[in-house]
Amino acid sequence: MFLSDGINRLKMQKMKKILFYTSKNFIFRSGIIGYLYEISQVYPVVLLSEELDKETDELIRDKKLFPKLEEIIPARQYSGGPMNLFSRNRYLCRLAKNVIFKHRPDILITTSDTHSLFELYLMRFAKRTKTIKIAVQNSNVGNNAIVKKYIDLENANIRFPRFLPLWLRIFIMNCRKYAGHFLYYWLLPITAGEKPFFGKVGHILWMGCSGRKDADYQTTFSERDYDTHIKDGVPAKKLYIVSHPIRGRAKEFFEKTALKSAEKDKTDKKIITFIWPAEEIGFRRVNYSLISKEENQVIRKEIVSLAVKILDNWKIFLKPHPDIKDLTEIKRNFQSLSNFIEITDQSDSIDKYLKISDVIVGIPPASTAIFTAFLLYPGKPLLTIDLSKEVFGDYYKDFDGIEYIDSKEKLIEILELIRDDRYQKKQTTSLKQEGSLGMVDFLKTIQLNKI
Repeated sequence: MFLSDGINRLKMQKMKKILFYTSKNFIFRSGIIGYLYEISQVYPVVLLSEELDKETDELIRDKKLFPKLEEIIPARQYSGGPMNLFSRNRYLCRLAKNVIFKHRPDILITTSDTHSLFELYLMRFAKRTKTIKIAVQNSNVGNNAIVKKYIDLENANIRFPRFLPLWLRIFIMNCRKYAGHFLYYWLLPITAGEKPFFGKVGHILWMGCSGRKDADYQTTFSERDYDTHIKDGVPAKKLYIVSHPIRGRAKEFFEKTALKSAEKDKTDKKIITFIWPAEEIGFRRVNYSLISKEENQVIRKEIVSLAVKILDNWKIFLKPHPDIKDLTEIKRNFQSLSNFIEITDQSDSIDKYLKISDVIVGIPPASTAIFTAFLLYPGKPLLTIDLSKEVFGDYYKDFDGIEYIDSKEKLIEILELIRDDRYQKKQTTSLKQEGSLGMVDFLKTIQLNKI
């Protein structure tokens, strides 16, 4: 036994450094910062960071929280000045190459191996240094064919005049998509002195999902997500089910930092928070018919109006998605409904609102924040409302602990039960078919497999 332990220790000594990429601020802060927290307790880490909000930036610089975080390198894929597309591409290519060859990490962790140019370059150069390459799940995943159809229809209705026939809009859009794919995955790498990223897999054509390109491993949160990746063509040998960071040692970190963030928003009133989506239009599941912006506004206004009427004297937060650029229209439509309604800043971390809220509500399409609340606060009423029977509106229908509401009558009933303190939910502490393997144990496992 001692010999075996000694051999394992010698093997683990070969692990020297991990390179970790944050992706966008809201993606990092809502989940995968927990993986960074877990890893940095054990392994030396170099962080490639996009622009973060002030509070998150202060957190990751706290050595008590992230003791083995050695260096933070600005990535600036999504910010950093008025560079044109080609200049930014060359900058990202050089940065990825320099960081990989300077630090020569044992493991690279990103949020995708198909999506952003920077991650594609990181994966490519890491392959040349024989670095183990991992793409981690960071949000909800759905059937890629349905996602593709949804995005195609959304773009066809948003980007083109409505007087054009739908088939013509989709045809023009498909031509633009293939041109965009050629520019993004072929021409830009060539202008940076690199080979194209061959194949049709990518986020512009929406063919395939993360795990289909250069990653050695793709993690998922559950068997449900695992099966989705398999159906989208990710080889089973690449896939591991790794528990969400909130399920592991990082849960304490999320609870502590969310509480700190929430201090200024505490109130004596009970609070209901609506997680507001960036999507303004939608499509019905039964036939993909359009739910117009005007129709969506009427439905959403009715939902919030019911909350105002039934939950008398409650504080109501509308937390917009970070991708919403202008809040003028939302404020105009909803602030007049009640003095107790507050439209929050879209750049605020969702964590504090999940912490201070008595009830949390998701509006279609599916919100990852509801899943985060499901993991952090299983005792709170969590509602997902799908009055229009939207595509992805029923994503949480089969989740114990999340109340799926598909009619106005049921919404009224649930809100009245909550108001009267008679609402009871099934207490859930685990996700069906969830993995029990934590991130650190996963890293140890794959490291031993590679030796």
